[in-house]
Amino acid sequence: MVTRRAPVQGERISASDLTLLTTDRGPAPMNLAALIRVEDGSLTPPAVVRATLSARVERVPRLHQLLAQRRRGLARPVWSDDPTFALDHHLDFRSGIATDEALLRLTADLACRRMSRQRPLWHATWVAGLPDGQAALILVIHHVVTDGYGGVALLRLLADAPPSLIGASDRREAARGGTAQLSEPPGRNPRSGTGRPGAFSRMIRGLAELGLTQGRPRLAERTAYNRPTGPRRRLTTVTRPMSDVIATAHGRGCTVNDIVLACAVGAMASTLASRGERPRRVGVSVPVSARSPEAGGALGNATGVVALAVPADPDTEARLHWISSTMRAHRAARQAPDSALASGDAGDGVRRATRERGESAGPLGLAFRGMARVGLFQAFIDHQRLVNTFVTNVRGPEVPIGVAGHRVRSIIPVAVTPGNVGVTFDVPSYAGELVISVVADPDVVTDPDSLTGRLEAELDHLIPRSAT
Repeated sequence: MVTRRAPVQGERISASDLTLLTTDRGPAPMNLAALIRVEDGSLTPPAVVRATLSARVERVPRLHQLLAQRRRGLARPVWSDDPTFALDHHLDFRSGIATDEALLRLTADLACRRMSRQRPLWHATWVAGLPDGQAALILVIHHVVTDGYGGVALLRLLADAPPSLIGASDRREAARGGTAQLSEPPGRNPRSGTGRPGAFSRMIRGLAELGLTQGRPRLAERTAYNRPTGPRRRLTTVTRPMSDVIATAHGRGCTVNDIVLACAVGAMASTLASRGERPRRVGVSVPVSARSPEAGGALGNATGVVALAVPADPDTEARLHWISSTMRAHRAARQAPDSALASGDAGDGVRRATRERGESAGPLGLAFRGMARVGLFQAFIDHQRLVNTFVTNVRGPEVPIGVAGHRVRSIIPVAVTPGNVGVTFDVPSYAGELVISVVADPDVVTDPDSLTGRLEAELDHLIPRSAT
């Protein structure tokens, strides 16, 4: 039996979490979702699913807590126990989903439903009766609870890894992720970006990460995919064996993330070209985690961004070369002195302790919260010219996990992004498979199947299907 740790009452949310909460004002809520497909899950009775999830939720105190405002307008909201918590408020059962497309549609619909702030901000749906006896767990969590990196740790705690499914060495890895309670990331205090020693240096590094220390930022070009989004999303996916993607990356001297970026930008550029639009560059926001290694599986938000203006070169190879070179320069810049970052000079060959990533969360949070206070945030993100899309790459469990004693076949993420970004790409890896989720507003991106098909073609160019 799992004993639940008594949560801290009145724990203030961090500055980064406050940003997510105060800026959630658009037609679609700022939710994160995961579609978790379970082999032979339809054989599991609802009572067993309920009991299993009840035990797993006990491992994560945050899932029993809601946000409360102690002194309206004078203090940040606090996490506090929900005295009326009941699992049945957060768990539904569905059946009658006959196709993969219908399951993806249901996942996108659930991800776009706004949850009541009078209860803990998460919901789960168990879908039975899928083809081949499969079932699915669709988990939806508000972004204020965690970012994608913490979400992976949360999945480990909500899932199980029975000895019959994994080997001894893999059980040790699963145990490390499945026994610790989740908390805020340790190390740097995430509650404040100013007023402490080193705050100015962190701000400079944050601006450098955003590319704002070298003059006026380059505005993203206007495209048909950048119009104010509505309350709906459509989800399509592309998968590749992780071993093939890694082998390709090693062979080309780049990273898996570089390949994903090159293919996503190529798919967007070629699809827009088919509509008569030919942007010279595609502005991409790439989230980077500010979590220190000792943070482990912490909840909360600790994420900054690197902004790239990627040339929309029709030559995939040239595009990949530009991305890999630019990302190497970003990594080198994190090892440069603060003075070099402020001047825009990374100082080739200068070696210091590796800079912490995600410093851009500070200046972004200050700006976004300020606009939200005066009612300008929604207008800003509905008409912003900083990025055309988001590409998020998060490493998931490398060994199989289970739900209710059955192996999880795949994990498909969905991040609902507000503003005028009509399509985003969410990229997790799990148990040897790389999934690219294409999340699009169907009223803005009216041809998501064409976009996904072109994404497959880009991947085929770099990773031929004959190699898979």
